[in-house]
Amino acid sequence: MTLAGNFHNQDFSQALSSVKAQTGILALKNLASEARMCLHLSNERVQAVFVNGRPLRCGEEARCLLLRQFSEPAGSIQFEQALPEDLRKGLDISVDALLADAPEDCGCKAKGFLQKMRQRFARVTSPS
Repeated sequence: MTLAGNFHNQDFSQALSSVKAQTGILALKNLASEARMCLHLSNERVQAVFVNGRPLRCGEEARCLLLRQFSEPAGSIQFEQALPEDLRKGLDISVDALLADAPEDCGCKAKGFLQKMRQRFARVTSPS
């Protein structure tokens, strides 16, 4: 399943919290720097981070970069589910810890497309 959208009024915190329990790749384009980031997510953890195709190998560098994203507007965000074996590994950053360390003023209320993402994933992941 692939979900994509433009989030001129949304933020990174909302996107990350919406898909944190999923396994896949969250890609975003930063409006300020024009950088393209890809996060490989599995088990509520960031397993790998790529910036413009370059993997970040240092966990602290990746963590600092991700924390900075909470304050910067994303131009576009796309999430695509993937199998765990298709994801790169090397980092092991807790999504919950990132969200807890996010700046207070990041605007963490879900609106619009992200609200729909949460509803869709709730249906997909809820036990039958």
